[in-house]
Amino acid sequence: MSKLHHAALGLILCAGLLLHLLPYLITGEPFSTDVWPLIRASERIASNSSLRIWDDRAFDGYNNRWPGVILASAMFSLVSGVGVELTYSFSLLVASLLSSSLMLGAFAKRIIGRGGLAEALPAVWLFYPSVAVFASSLLKEVYAYPFLFALLLLTTRGSRRDVLVATVLMGALVLSHHLASIMAFSLFLSLAVVCTGLKAIGYYRKPCPIRPVRSIVLGLLTGGFFLLYYTAYGGAGLRLRLGFADAAMLALYACYLTLGVVVYLRFSRVGYVEGLVGVLVLLLLLFSSRTPAVVGLSVNYGELLPYVAPAFAPFIFLVSRKLPRRELLAAVYALSLPPSVFSLYVLFAKPELASMLHRFLNYFSLPAGVLACVLSSAGRRVIRAGVALSLLLLALSAFSLVTLSSFGGGPAFYWRYSEAEVESLKGVLGLVRGGVLGGDDKVSYFCASVLRVDTGSVLAYSYAGRALPTGFPSVVLRDYFSKGYVSGLSVYPVEPFLSSLPRFSRLFDSGEVFVVAGG
Repeated sequence: MSKLHHAALGLILCAGLLLHLLPYLITGEPFSTDVWPLIRASERIASNSSLRIWDDRAFDGYNNRWPGVILASAMFSLVSGVGVELTYSFSLLVASLLSSSLMLGAFAKRIIGRGGLAEALPAVWLFYPSVAVFASSLLKEVYAYPFLFALLLLTTRGSRRDVLVATVLMGALVLSHHLASIMAFSLFLSLAVVCTGLKAIGYYRKPCPIRPVRSIVLGLLTGGFFLLYYTAYGGAGLRLRLGFADAAMLALYACYLTLGVVVYLRFSRVGYVEGLVGVLVLLLLLFSSRTPAVVGLSVNYGELLPYVAPAFAPFIFLVSRKLPRRELLAAVYALSLPPSVFSLYVLFAKPELASMLHRFLNYFSLPAGVLACVLSSAGRRVIRAGVALSLLLLALSAFSLVTLSSFGGGPAFYWRYSEAEVESLKGVLGLVRGGVLGGDDKVSYFCASVLRVDTGSVLAYSYAGRALPTGFPSVVLRDYFSKGYVSGLSVYPVEPFLSSLPRFSRLFDSGEVFVVAGG
């Protein structure tokens, strides 16, 4: 690797890390609603070493059953003396992002060789809009990414000694997060099946840098590890468990899409389908109103367009059938299939899992990054200029989304916790000990495993006219007035509740957060 490549990689890593740290640097507080239950669990372990992680009575019964990040953060905090909140917001977050990026860079270098820019893959991943927001805090899945990407690296080549390394990585992955484990299983099998199928139909002739046998062995072993842990212990904590019927339906979707891709690429010379699908997605996002595409989900798709469109922009280049390195394009199609299968399954068969759609979107960054590596090796300047423009659009879109979210705007506004909100909510926890508290999802996640939060009472008051229980304390955030009440992935106006606030007793008021009680 030349000095120029080293400099480019260093610049990408510095800029990417800074982007992911931006929410913490702006607010001074952990970012994301999902991180607070993890922080609470790590704080309990760090303050009381006699607690056992498998004791559901001491924890929430869900996060402690996938304890990788909880244990790692508690251990790091105890050894280094760094606070748990700073560990999640900065220390281990930087370590996770840096190791993930380096693993992806090594994977790209192995498959692309000297003919392209391997730095494009970590660049696309770091600046992918959904990843930029999601991975701005050390969540369970973010902590699992380095293990997944290290296993992905092992699908290229290696020695027999990799068996021990792979076993350790699989164990760490399975203990860290369920979806990341399922995606690893799906990605590895897809790489093996699609690359083998496209080679069989003559789509490419050069040797594929992805070893199908290694991929399928890694996939089956990962799936076996996960299935064993899920059925024996981990699955009991999940609110929505998937059964045999769900697995069969997912397999049907996967077979349909895989056969469709292989047959289509065998007989098509121009990528009309890729272009048509991209146009339809953009039109849906552009012209859809707030009419939910998924039952129970209220989203302004036009608001998402500036962030979703750049995320899929690199795939437009697949319209051309004259792209180089078809053996790598096979990997692009293979890596695209699993997130496509899960997304379609949620949209058409399992709408109650709609809150996971953005997590599936994150995995499209992998094929988009590999495609950018392939395009960087193209001889035509127009294509190279297009790749540079796509990367610029990704970076601008990610920066815009992260900045908006950090200041309490955009589609992920409720992931932001200001310093005033955090200190006020900590005061509420000290004031209200035990019992039930009313509030939206933002309050619920913050109070996880400390207080039980009823997220439906305010909605029932506003939309069904049901009175709040006598003496029932409810938290009121400033966001309720300016943006709405968050429940699931939907934001509801609660004007009837807000207009009744003067009639309720005010138990706590910090100017940013207040607690009322009424009947």
